[in-house]
Amino acid sequence: MFYLLYFRLNGNPVGNVGCKILCESLTKTKDPFPFLRRSSGYLTPSEARQQKDEGKSVDYDKIDDKGCSIKEIDLGDTKVSDAGIAEIAKFLESNETLVTLNLNGNNEISPRGWERLGQALKTNTTLRTLSLDYTNIGDEGLDRLTKGLKVNTGLRSLELEHTGLTEKGGDVLLELVKSNTSILELSVTSGNSIPDNILGEVRNYLALNRSAN
Repeated sequence: MFYLLYFRLNGNPVGNVGCKILCESLTKTKDPFPFLRRSSGYLTPSEARQQKDEGKSVDYDKIDDKGCSIKEIDLGDTKVSDAGIAEIAKFLESNETLVTLNLNGNNEISPRGWERLGQALKTNTTLRTLSLDYTNIGDEGLDRLTKGLKVNTGLRSLELEHTGLTEKGGDVLLELVKSNTSILELSVTSGNSIPDNILGEVRNYLALNRSAN
């Protein structure tokens, strides 16, 4: 497995086409140096190339190569909309290594796009942090997203600052943290209009979730 830990494209005009290319590339990428894996540890790429050039054999652990072992993708402010979200969702449905996804600032995603992401999160169990600050997801988009999140067992942190949420969105979040005890952190207080009493209830359920985990 090729260990690519971080992919940060924040602020670049990646767009939907770039998002498609990125997701397809990460899905198809295979380990270019399988001989790096050894029971005794890892070689650097330069050491591996040198040993290969010298004709030396290297004992390595043979494991199934399922593509890039990526941990974090930062696509904040990259002009991604529904078509790009569909590619990300498809990637999440097959990926088993990603733990952090940042989609901050992509405010052209419609409720349908958020619903597609939610569908992917019904089956993905490895993502731990999903950051959606400044996305204009709104109450309807959040409602559609959480249809998938309610049955997700992996997510621990959800970031939703400045996303246009109102009392209705607060009720959606309250139902989410009631039904999904895996969610431990929720960032939602800035840039939204959720009443304090609902926020208080959300915090209480998050505390219960943390105490149970």
